Amino acid sequence: MSRLQVALVTTDPISNEGITSVLRSSPELELVPEERMAGADAGLILAWDMNSRILSMLESLDSQFTNPHRPLVLVADRLDEHQLVRAVGHGLVSFLPRPSTTVADVVRALLASRDGGAAFPPRMARTLVDEIRGRRPVGGRSDTSTAGLTRREIEVLSLIADGLSTADVAVKLNYSERTIKAVLQALVRRLGLRNRAHAVAYAVRNGAV
Repeated sequence: MSRLQVALVTTDPISNEGITSVLRSSPELELVPEERMAGADAGLILAWDMNSRILSMLESLDSQFTNPHRPLVLVADRLDEHQLVRAVGHGLVSFLPRPSTTVADVVRALLASRDGGAAFPPRMARTLVDEIRGRRPVGGRSDTSTAGLTRREIEVLSLIADGLSTADVAVKLNYSERTIKAVLQALVRRLGLRNRAHAVAYAVRNGAV
């Protein structure tokens, strides 16, 4: 099996040096340079604490990947429920509490992510279960996707259909404008549409908006 290509983002230079040295010695992982981040198989974020800046970094990293399904692993001191749900929406599959996490734990989480694995503390896992239950009609179909569009894409297209600019949509949804543009570009490419207006028309015709 080929080595897992990992894009690394940290908020602490000392942590960056330490984890870089250890991960580079792993025969199963390959740390990719910044100019190759877009093609990485997975992303690893090391942070002291989760705040708006870290969430923006996560969103930015999410928008840079050419593979929209690549996983993200986060190591941080803590993550509240709102941040958790938002981070999962950007591809987070594993959260490792920094005080109790070893480098071996990080490597295991990254390798597991390649095979569809996920790792969250029990309380966080329950939060995600409750979130899914709250958004899915009992006995009905999940509302996470309509006409091939994700919930986030539908939110963006709905606001654009109402006449909002990408900057206004970013403010409304509390994302960066770059992230909104990346969402639009990704869905246009994925569905073979011509432009943003065509994407809105597609969503309207298919009852998503």
